[in-house]
Amino acid sequence: MNWLQYSVLAGAFSLMSLTACQGGGNASVEKLKATAFETKIKEEGTAQLLDVRSPEEYAGGHIAGAINNNVDGPDFEKNLAGLDKEKPVMVYCKGGGRSADAAAKLKALGYKVYDLEGGMMAWNNQNLPVSNEPTVAVAKKAVASSAAGDAVTVAQFEQMIKDNPVLVIDFSATWCGPCKRLSPILEKMEHEFAGKVKVQKVDVDLSEELSRFMNIQGIPYVVKYVNGKKVNEMVGLETEDNVRKFFAK
Repeated sequence: MNWLQYSVLAGAFSLMSLTACQGGGNASVEKLKATAFETKIKEEGTAQLLDVRSPEEYAGGHIAGAINNNVDGPDFEKNLAGLDKEKPVMVYCKGGGRSADAAAKLKALGYKVYDLEGGMMAWNNQNLPVSNEPTVAVAKKAVASSAAGDAVTVAQFEQMIKDNPVLVIDFSATWCGPCKRLSPILEKMEHEFAGKVKVQKVDVDLSEELSRFMNIQGIPYVVKYVNGKKVNEMVGLETEDNVRKFFAK
């Protein structure tokens, strides 16, 4: 065996050894759209269904049978101890971002994971069943958080479009990291384009009817209307230059 053949063989052996040592070879994450996710729940029968949102969000409406384990909470991984590694875990959040983080953690621990693409927003857009069975303590917190802002109805939304020749609407949520980073950029644009563009924030958690009406699949979602017609939209975090172009266009 010459030196080149030996090197290739040694490299291949090292790669095989590394793969074997990583473990969790059978673990994977499969993203499912809302209707397929519902079908999979029924197929699994005793599905390990995990809602990784905050307790307040869970109390506001969740998929029946789901266990609440906040992925941003300090005990998330500790609380996974009660799950059966022989059975798949079905995970979801509000828009899909946090469930992707949770799914990655579950996969690393060796679980087979199904992740709801688009989260509860996609689930609600398909008018799939929602359960409202929070504990009393969580229910009180949810009412308090709802009182912090105002819901925007479809009728109010349509009136806003009529009343403002140029309107930019920012669909976001308090828990959304990209929304928080985009917010100061939008505020800066609001000042730069003062008198030319009206900016309106809408919390998707408080305005679920409108979110379904708009078929919002992810946030931040920013949409621009000119004389009552949608002319542009933006999904996800964007740079300041791109947002400025969005406002100017």
